[in-house]
Order: sequence, then structure tokens, then C-alpha cells
Amino acid sequence: MEEMTTDEQRYPSLDEVLGGYADEHLLTEDAVVPDAPILPEVVKNHIQNPPFVQQMLQKISDVDTYAWNRGQMGFDFGFDCLNKAFNGMNTGLMLIAGGANSGKSALLLKILWNVARKNKFISEDHPKMAFSLYFSLDDSNNELMPRIVASDQRITINQALYPKSIQDQPVILEKREAGLANLRENVRYFAMHDANDGSSIEFIAETMKTYQEQLNMMAPGEYRLAVFIDNFHDVTVSASGYSEDNARFDFISGRLNELAIEFDAPIMCSAEFRKNNTQKRPQEDDIKSTGKVTYESKGTILVYNEVGVKGDNADIYWDLEDSNNPGVFRKMPVMELHIAKNKFNSYKGRQFLRFIPEMAAFFEVQEEESQRYQQMMRG
Repeated sequence: MEEMTTDEQRYPSLDEVLGGYADEHLLTEDAVVPDAPILPEVVKNHIQNPPFVQQMLQKISDVDTYAWNRGQMGFDFGFDCLNKAFNGMNTGLMLIAGGANSGKSALLLKILWNVARKNKFISEDHPKMAFSLYFSLDDSNNELMPRIVASDQRITINQALYPKSIQDQPVILEKREAGLANLRENVRYFAMHDANDGSSIEFIAETMKTYQEQLNMMAPGEYRLAVFIDNFHDVTVSASGYSEDNARFDFISGRLNELAIEFDAPIMCSAEFRKNNTQKRPQEDDIKSTGKVTYESKGTILVYNEVGVKGDNADIYWDLEDSNNPGVFRKMPVMELHIAKNKFNSYKGRQFLRFIPEMAAFFEVQEEESQRYQQMMRG
């Protein structure tokens, strides 16, 4: 090394001192040091506490701050049984998988409405409000919003869908109007898009970005997205190269997981079963195109109801008295929610909801009733 003069005393470059790592914020090789006695301590500190150490310490601090700011539980599902099972609705991809007539789409829509209505506040244990964003790739908004009104007001879907048919029923008509008023009152907490708007994963990602930006302008830092997609298997990919269903499903599940992390958002999707599952209670591997789809999911709920599959031959059901025929009861479906995967909590098992399909309405059951259904299944 060239000898240094006393007028221009130099120290080895940081490349030499740190074995190939130079920090532009400290010294460059040609730097002239005005106060030489300080330098050895700076270099020593840099060697003992290189940037990667400080970066990792900052990440640990950020994670701890994030955890303390999350509150005690995620968003309120609107169902105590799901809140207890999953510790609320938290960031990550979740699946509600079911066969035809199982009620999975109705349940997803009900959870959307519950989350929009029950998470409109900020507190120490609930640091952000929810904004529920719904993507329907099967049904149009013309069909979906009347279902919300029906469920909200306990009237039939047809009564909400065809108001002319109830003009001579003022009580029902009043309930329908109340349901529409509730929709209008909650427009700051939910939005709905159907396939006419778009069905691709790119559209979903761009829409999430747009809403988050608008929410941040309206109320900076106060909202967090909760995303619902009906259904996962109908999501398309605009980019070429995914003509095979399995490759497309793998890409979409990976992208949804990325979006959940990017937006710190719960993302819940309905999902289909393979056609060969007809009568038996489903398992995770019955989900259409398993593999990465179920791997990426942090929570999987398998939906089944015997009435939807077996009709009057069902053994697990609840009785509903016909309002037009007192003393006459109908077999109504009990929706079985088999929580098959749960990365949010230790719970795995089954929960049950009473279901009225024509109203898209759900009711939680008491513990005694739940135990009875469990025993019937074992029998």
C-alpha cells in the first residue's frame, strides 16, 4: 500500500476492512479523514454491527409493533363459532369449499355482509375498520343484492327480487325497503363487483389497489380490506401461458396469497369439489385441483348439508314450521362446517349452522344441538 503523508492520512478502504463490503454512508476509498482518531472506532463499530444486523433488528422491531397494533382478534365474522375457531378473520387466503346445493355461496355472501356491518369501528383492540370487497364471478349484482336484503330482513329472496309481487303485502314491502336502506347506509364499508366488471386475477389485484388508495384518501390508515371471491375456480388469467386448469389454479392461488400479504388483507374464496364427490362428507383432497391451492390456503372450511344431498332422506336436519300451515314442519338443512385446515388457531373440527335457503339466512346453534349433530354423525 502506498505510504500516506501526515497531511493526508488515510485508512484502508472499507472493502479491505470488511472483506468486500462497503457502506456508502461511512467512507469511500478516497475519503480524506479530517479527524483521524475517530475513524478506528467507526470502523470497529461497522465491523461489529454491520448493516445486515441493524436491518434485522429493525425487522424484528417492525414485527413486534405490527403484532401489538393488530388487536386481540381479527375482523368479526358475525358468527361466534367462526370467531372462536379462527380467532376472527385474519390476513391470509381462506377457502369455503362445497358441492352443488351446499350453500357455500350463500354463506360467503352472508359473511361479507356480517364483516361490513360488524367492523365499522376503531378501538385499542380493533385498530382498523373493515372494507368488504366482493367479487362474484357466477351471479350478477341484480341477483346478489336482493339476497343480502332477504337475509338481512328475513324475507324470501323472491320477495326481495320481485317487489311487484308483494305490493299487496305492506309489511313485507316495508322490510324490503329497510333492507335497501341498510345497503345504502353501509356503502362506506362494502362494494360489490360481478363478472360484467371483470373476472381476471389482474382485475382483482388492480381493484384492490384502487379501493385501498381511495380509502386512504378518505380516511388515512383507518381501513383494511377484506376480500371475498365467488368462486376461486372461475377466476381467469389475462396473461397467456395458463391454458391448463391446474397451472392456472396454482398461479391464482399463489397470486392471491401475495395480495393478502401485500394488502394485509383476509381473502376468502368459495371453491368447488371434483365431480366424483356426490354423497359422502368431503375431505380436503375433494377440492377441485388440490395441490398448491390447498397448500396456499391458511384456512379451509368444507361445507356439507344432508338435506341438499339427500332431500327428505336426510338424517341431520332441523324442523321449521310452515307459516301458512301451522303444525306442519319442513326438514331444513343443517350446514356442517368442517374446519379441515387452520393456520390461525389450534381448532379443527365441525361447527353447525341452521340454514334457510329461500332466505339465504343462517342461525347459530346452541351447544346442546351441536353435540346432538356430532353424535348423529358418529352413529
